[in-house]
Amino acid sequence: MTTSTTLSEIWRSWGMRPSNDEAKAQKKALAALKKHLGSGSAALVRGAQALLLDPEKPGAAKRPLLGLFWRIVDPAWSSAGTAETHLLALQAMLIACWPEGSDNLGIVSSLLSPWEQLRGREQQKKRLVQWRDERATEGLSEGGSEDTVDLSKLSVACDALLKHRVGKLEEGFRIRDYDSSTIVMTLGSGESIQKDTAALSDRIREFARNTFAALAYTVESLQAPQEAPLRELLWWGQARYSHLARKPFRRIDDPAKALWFAAREAAERACNLPIEPSASYLQETLFSLGHSPSKKKTLWQWLRELRPLINEHPEDPPLGADLLELVREDALGLPVTRLCADSTVSDDDLKNALGAPQDAELDAGQWAAWIFRELVFQRRWRGSST
Repeated sequence: MTTSTTLSEIWRSWGMRPSNDEAKAQKKALAALKKHLGSGSAALVRGAQALLLDPEKPGAAKRPLLGLFWRIVDPAWSSAGTAETHLLALQAMLIACWPEGSDNLGIVSSLLSPWEQLRGREQQKKRLVQWRDERATEGLSEGGSEDTVDLSKLSVACDALLKHRVGKLEEGFRIRDYDSSTIVMTLGSGESIQKDTAALSDRIREFARNTFAALAYTVESLQAPQEAPLRELLWWGQARYSHLARKPFRRIDDPAKALWFAAREAAERACNLPIEPSASYLQETLFSLGHSPSKKKTLWQWLRELRPLINEHPEDPPLGADLLELVREDALGLPVTRLCADSTVSDDDLKNALGAPQDAELDAGQWAAWIFRELVFQRRWRGSST
């Protein structure tokens, strides 16, 4: 389907009826808009922010983030009498010409937190949600490959071990104490795990063979060089030790501080991993430390709680000059990054960056994921700039 046909389809679904001159002008501007979106990370960020705007909100079309878009479409639109600030038309064009596969660094997929709080925009919602879902899986590969560890095998093995441990063993069977020479896991080479199952029944021996085979496969897979970031994240989550605080997370008395440190440390290890599974892993790690997943606050309350922590424990290294310029001009949907740029920013400027209603309720897990995604965004932006 061509971008022109897609645009016509969006017009119909959104109840838009441009005149013939307006339709020709908007379709004429598609090529220039698509070329701009493919020009780099900044264009993709601004495009994602533009789609987040509610066209019916007063002043939305005058936000600084839209300035370059208006300059791009103006040569075609002005000749047709199309209003320069017709934001709904611009959003339709952005979706229609969004370059597939352009987010190979996962920039846009790390900007989707505010979309969870989308309100109103009923006619637009179906298409916007579709765009969001496509971006959530774009960029860094979310799936496995022949060279990628299959974590399902590890999950199955661990579940089987747990059930075996708590289940009733055969009458008369007694777990023996094994010395280091009986069961050997050769982490250096990834060789098979040697096992002694002589004392086990046929049923238990079969279970043991299957379990050790799955574990051996997973251990060997995790040793592959490309899995180093995954190993680091998994080890960090199991150790539950804060490198920033230099003590176990359970010894950090302030829950907000523990969350901030955990999000930073997880983002550092997961910036090159699929973002949603990594965010989920962070949530589960925090919950295992006793953080209640059901604890809810408004978005604004969470941010006010975070401000002093960022001031006292800022990101290191700080934001680069190009990202600072971007968020100082317009940080819509990036309130955490706006605080990282300047923790003393006024409340009005911070509210202007929310990208979601300030009274939107988020539970502790959603807030942890929001912070994490923005911190991953910062790191991926840094990578795209080098």
